[in-house]
Parts: sequence; structure tokens; C-alpha cells
Amino acid sequence: MNTRRDFLKKLGVTGCSLALLGKLDLNAIEIDLNPINIDNSDYKAMVHIMLLGGNDSVNMLVDYEDEKYDDYQSIRPSVAIKKEELISLEKTDNQYALHPKFENIATMFEKEEVAFIANVGTLIEPTSLDTISTDKLPKHLFSHSDQRKYWENLNPYELAKTGWGGRIADALDLRGLDNLPPIYGMSSDGMWLRANQTKAYIFDTSGAIAFSNLNEGNAIRDSLDSIHSENRLNLLTKAYRDLFRNSMNRNETLSKLLATSTVNLELTLDDNFSKKLELVTKIIELRDSFSLPRQMFYIGLGGFDTHANQVASHNNLYNILDKGLNDFNIGLKEIGMFENTLTFISSDFGRSVTSNASGTDHGWGGHYFVMGGAVNGGKVYGQMPTLKIDSKNLTKSKRLIPSTSVEQYVATICKWYGLEENNLNEIFPNLKNFEEKNLGFMKI
Repeated sequence: MNTRRDFLKKLGVTGCSLALLGKLDLNAIEIDLNPINIDNSDYKAMVHIMLLGGNDSVNMLVDYEDEKYDDYQSIRPSVAIKKEELISLEKTDNQYALHPKFENIATMFEKEEVAFIANVGTLIEPTSLDTISTDKLPKHLFSHSDQRKYWENLNPYELAKTGWGGRIADALDLRGLDNLPPIYGMSSDGMWLRANQTKAYIFDTSGAIAFSNLNEGNAIRDSLDSIHSENRLNLLTKAYRDLFRNSMNRNETLSKLLATSTVNLELTLDDNFSKKLELVTKIIELRDSFSLPRQMFYIGLGGFDTHANQVASHNNLYNILDKGLNDFNIGLKEIGMFENTLTFISSDFGRSVTSNASGTDHGWGGHYFVMGGAVNGGKVYGQMPTLKIDSKNLTKSKRLIPSTSVEQYVATICKWYGLEENNLNEIFPNLKNFEEKNLGFMKI
């Protein structure tokens, strides 16, 4: 016999917040996951930054040696960064350089707080130019929505539409203050957050989402409370009432808690990205009050679909990314949590190596980076592609063929986060197709 509790559980509304309800996927299939066994005294946070639109990382991390730089400049003359403007990386013996707006990230790299992972992309199995016509490939390559979902889902065999962050949250099975889950969208929603059992909480840029004119004592709030107290409500209406009450109570609790934070970062830029990272810093500072030994955060930064005016757009976007991450770095160190927090970058896809007038087209492989005290930094991991016009690292349409899968990239992060081999194989069922499961950029 199905109880009311069972019914609400299937709907995914038990203990949820209206602010985190999201979309119910009625086609979702529940998958039993082995629990992730963690040390409750060993707090860790994972911060996922999605660069929305497809980041042209070929201009982010650049070969600096003369001949290789010449290849880079020749294949994309209208968008290539001048060599004298790039920031060369001494830790790589000046073999590589960063975009000129990555001044702080370059400094963090030299301090071994940042590592780059070269030529990562969505793959079903290892792929090369020679075998690409017969290899299994992800569906709808170069499509924004499909490739972003692939990055965030990482289960090509799954009918259920869950994200790998959400699946980790399900396997952790943690509930903290006011039944709060361990996974949050920072004024951002995405496939990565979605789970079968756990409903991610969505924060506003400034904190808990506020319900205008619905504070206690307000006439509208009193009217709603009166309606919700009626006994003749049907099952679905009662479920909504419980959801509404839980939402209001939780948001009020969180607002009061966040107001106790002592974090007050001197933000270099007054932008939403930096403010979201400041809020993440406050939540991590209050980790004991949240009563959660693991927390995951998702932030989207838009504007990276640079079909035109790429140089100017990147100067602005990379400045926001660089300054925001540097302020975040400082904040984490001030609260003593830099060693316990890992920040990593993702994007829909890389972009074409050849330029399209003043921009670039949708691509495939790209370069990414991680930041944190647990990073084996100051290195470039993976295989840096050659950019000669006839390079075996490029498709016929001059897009990078990934040499490292997304699964290998994020599984390395998740091993540090506490996932064992059985957890990794469940969360990332396609990981089995790749021999190297740990890329080595985390201190594990």
C-alpha cells in the first residue's frame, strides 16, 4: 500500500523548498546507488563553474615556444593573442602562456594552486582522426544544449535525466540544517544539480530567495496560512501547503543564518559572478551550522558563445573570471578552507581552432583548469594538441579531437571528494572505457 509519504517521495517534494523544486521529470528512473562513505569530520566543498556558450580555451592556454606559437597564430590570425601580450608560465619553463587577463590565475599557477588539463571533451570511447568515422561518438556534437547536458549528465546509457552532481548528492544521502541538501545552484539551474531523491536548493545572488510581501504578519501571508489550515484540502493541495510552509520556514532560517557570517570580501569587481562566489564563501564559513560534511555549488557564467567580437568579449569575460576567482581564493584562505575547497571549470564545448572573421565556431575539445589547496598545481596535465593546419589532433573542420574524456577529468576530482572505485563506476558508467582513471592533478 502506498502511503501519503511514499506518494510525496515519488513526486520529490518531501522536505523540499519551493525555491528548489525545479522541473519534475516524470520519465526519471530511480537508480540505486551505493553509499559514499565519508569522514564527517573532514569537510570538503566542490565548486563547479560552467562557462556558458562554449569557451574558446585555445586563447586561454597557449603554446609559447616559437614554432608552436607560430602554428597557433597562423591558423587563427584574426583572433590570436599577440605573443608579447601573453603571460608566460615559468613553472612550465615558459613552454605555455595564459591570456593577458589571467594575471591572478597565472600567479596562482606559479604558486601551484592552479592546474590546467589540456584538450578535454565529451567522448564515448577514445577517439582519433584515423578512427573517428567508426568510433562511437556523443550525439549532437557542437550543439549547445546537448553538449552542456552531456557534460553535466555524463551517463550516455541513462534514460533518467539526472546530473552527476545530483547523483553524488543521492549517494551521499546527507541532510543538514532544516533538512537542507548538500547541493546548491547559485542563482543558476542546470542538469548537473538534478537527482532522483535530492532536490538542490537554489540561492539568490544575495542569499536565500526572498518571497516578497510574504513575511510573517503580512496580510497576504496571513490569508494563505488561513487557507492552508482548512481540513478539506485534497492530497495534492496538502502537499503544496507542506511544500510552501517548508519553503518559507527554510528561507527564513537561512536568511538569519547567513546574516551571522563574518565574511566581507573586498570585491575587485561589483558583478554578480563575484557576489555569487562571496555567498559561497559565507556558506562554507558557516559549514558547522549547516551540519553538512560535504557541499557542492553550481555557478553559471554566460557570454562565451563568441561567433563575433571574440577578442573584446574575452577581455571582459576573462577579467571577470580572473578577478572573481582571486577574490574567492583570498576569502577561502581567510576562513581557513582553501585546502578543503576545489573549484573547477567546465563549458558546453571548446571552439573551432580556425577563426571566423572576428570570432570562432562551435568546437569540441578544450582546455580547463582547477583551483584549490588540494591541487597538484603549476602543471599542465594531459596532451597539448598541435595546431598545424594538417594536425592529427584536428577534425577536417579544424575542431580539437579530445584526448582526455570529461569522465577522466571529473573522476579525478571526485576521488579527492571521497568517492571510491565502486562509486565512480556508478556515477560515471562510461568511465570504464578509459584506461587512465586518475589524471594526477589532485593530492589524493
